Amino acid sequence: MIKKLRTLFADKISHLKSYATPDTPGQTISRPKEGDPVLDEEMATSYRSGVGMLLHLLQHCRIDLGDPVRELTKVLKPSTLIAYKEMLRIIKFVLDTANMGLKLVPTCAKGQLEWRLLGASDSDWANDKDNRKSIMAFILFLNGIPILWRSKQASIVALSTAEAEYIALSEMEKEIIFVVQILHSLGIPVQTPITVHVDNMPTWEQSLW
Repeated sequence: MIKKLRTLFADKISHLKSYATPDTPGQTISRPKEGDPVLDEEMATSYRSGVGMLLHLLQHCRIDLGDPVRELTKVLKPSTLIAYKEMLRIIKFVLDTANMGLKLVPTCAKGQLEWRLLGASDSDWANDKDNRKSIMAFILFLNGIPILWRSKQASIVALSTAEAEYIALSEMEKEIIFVVQILHSLGIPVQTPITVHVDNMPTWEQSLW
């Protein structure tokens, strides 16, 4: 897939500098409003193809693309020039870091019979400028190996940073329960309690207004 990205977009990103991060720090992509300029059909097709290939990489090996690619999917149709330029930046980052991937080295203590799950969740607050919903992300490790990761928008509007963190944590916990049930059905014991790292420093004084 990376070779395909290089073939299709090499000429479009040749003028870009190298970046330390896949997306522009702090930038969110807004959906175009009525009357806003959008991409022509040729560029829009190129945009959708690029986003589709990035989604494939995200699903299989590039956890670091979770939030940047989720932002791109917000404007698949109609698409904007800002989103297109951001996609090119991400593709440039992917091609520059083509050798990055998941390191699958289980961390099992000698004689360990129970498998260990470890989760981590985080959330911003009201970061989507279109609907003020929070963006949350989480990752789950099994014996030190990442097996599940996601970046998604919350389905409701949180009233505080603390509530946004609880929503992200609840989504993480649902996935943990599902994975534990699968492991138990296979006869694999799971170490309890299961630890989940959460951002527990809410900013109560912030306001939506």
